Amino acid sequence: IGSGVVNLSSLGSGVVIHVSNKSSNLIRSPKPALRDAGMEVIYTGLHQTPEMIATAAVQEDVDVVGLSILSGAHMTLFPRVKALLVEAGREDILLIGGGIIPQDDIASLEREGVGKLFGPGATTQHIIDYITEWATGQVA
Repeated sequence: IGSGVVNLSSLGSGVVIHVSNKSSNLIRSPKPALRDAGMEVIYTGLHQTPEMIATAAVQEDVDVVGLSILSGAHMTLFPRVKALLVEAGREDILLIGGGIIPQDDIASLEREGVGKLFGPGATTQHIIDYITEWATGQVA
C-alpha cells in the first residue's frame, strides 16, 4: 500500500493520498492538478499500512485522506483507516478514494462514513471539485 499527503493550502487544510498496489501512476496524475488547485500534496509512497496512513494524516494535520485501491481490499482498508482516524480523535478528516469498487461496496462504505469514491472515468477536476466543496462547507 502506498500513500501521500495533500494540504489544501488556500483553505489551511490537507489531504493524505494513499495508493495501493503498484499503481503510483494514479497519484501522479491528480497530484499536479491538486497542487494547481492550491492543495499541498505529500505523497508518502507505496506499501503503507493503514496505521502508517492514519499516523501521517494526524502528524501532517490534514483534512482529507484519499485512498486509491486496486487490490480488492477496499472493504478492509477503508474501514480500518477510518477507525484509526476516529481513534486518533480526527473523525473530522474526510476519507475519499478510488479504484474499481462494486456499487454495492461503495454504498456500504459510504454508510460507514467514507466520502466520495471515484471510479473509472472520474477526472481530476471531479476530485478537486468534491474536495473544494467539502472544504468550503467545513470553513463556513
